[in-house]
Amino acid sequence: MSLDENKKQEYVDRFTEKILEILIYEHGVKKEEAIELLDDSIYFEMLDDNFNFVLHHSPKYWAKKALEFQRQVEYA
Repeated sequence: MSLDENKKQEYVDRFTEKILEILIYEHGVKKEEAIELLDDSIYFEMLDDNFNFVLHHSPKYWAKKALEFQRQVEYA
């Protein structure tokens, strides 16, 4: 992994951690559930497909999207 790849991964890790913090502290989701919510959402798939699109939006946006995705699955 090159230096740029390392920096990119560090940024993604921090960005992902911020999303988890929002889910946990602002929405009262337990850590394990927050990780599962993010795993089940399109976040990681989008990171692979369109990294710039993901980072164009705030961590709050992705936390909200993860919660919305969970609700859609529950009601389907």
